[in-house]
Order: sequence, then C-alpha cells, then structure tokens
Amino acid sequence: MGSARLLVAALGVLAVGTVVRSLPSVICLFAGTVILSAAIAFGNVLLPALIILGILHDTTHSWTLPLTALAALGLATAVAGHGAGQDRHIHQP
Repeated sequence: MGSARLLVAALGVLAVGTVVRSLPSVICLFAGTVILSAAIAFGNVLLPALIILGILHDTTHSWTLPLTALAALGLATAVAGHGAGQDRHIHQP
C-alpha cells in the first residue's frame, strides 16, 4: 500500500474513531480515543514523509502558512476558552 493511500486510510480511521468516541459509553470513549490516537500517529509520520518525497510537488511551501496559522488559532481558542463560565477569582473566606 502506498504512503498516500495509507494516509487516506488513516483519515478514514480518524473519522471512525471520532464517531466511536462520541457514542454514549465509557468503553466507547476509551476505544475511540485509542483509535483516534493511532490515526493521528500515522498521519503525523506519513504527511511529512509525503511532502519530503515530493508527492505534493509545489505545495511544500504553501501548506506551512495555513498550518501554522490554524495551529495558532487553535491555541488562542483553547487558552481563551479555558475555564469559560467559571469564576476565575480566588475568594478567600
């Protein structure tokens, strides 16, 4: 199986893991997490290898800016949303 096909298969497994993880069961939560983790691990190894091998040809430079911008946006959203709806002040009795 080629690297590109394996990456597409990993994306499919990622979708399946997301569905399994969203089912209302603790076992499904943990099983989905394991499935998602495996798919993410495969993707993290295969995507840079595909870029280095030149399968994505001229897109090597054009994918870094959106990837970095989305990572920064995700980090800003996570930090801004941390503790949302909770009282952030410590009240001394």
